[in-house]
Amino acid sequence: MKKIILPALMVALAIPTVAAEAQRQRQGAWQTIGQKKVAFGVETYSFKARGNRLHRQVRICAFRDDLKLLDADVHFANGGEQDILGPKRSLRAGTCTAPMDLRGNRRDIVKVKLAYSRFNTGRAPVVSVQAR
Repeated sequence: MKKIILPALMVALAIPTVAAEAQRQRQGAWQTIGQKKVAFGVETYSFKARGNRLHRQVRICAFRDDLKLLDADVHFANGGEQDILGPKRSLRAGTCTAPMDLRGNRRDIVKVKLAYSRFNTGRAPVVSVQAR
């Protein structure tokens, strides 16, 4: 009897988790590709994407303090790349850029290369790259 109840209980507990993940993907939940604390001066950093997930949009977020975005390029698994930022801009703490569409609809992102710097304030901002 115990041998039957344990597997049935495991399946019953796993179903809500799988259903929640599927619903989050249907709603277009943002997935964090990477985040990094911003040092002084201009930095260039490549956030490597994990797995073979297909994305249609990317956004960049700032936390803790404002930062300056200088450049942003998305590199795809097929060797292509796309400049997604346009002109340099400031990003206020607690905000994200508007969603930036990727050409070709759903794309397999390999990495997102960012160039950024911080303002001369006491707190170091954290930059985050998200995709959906």
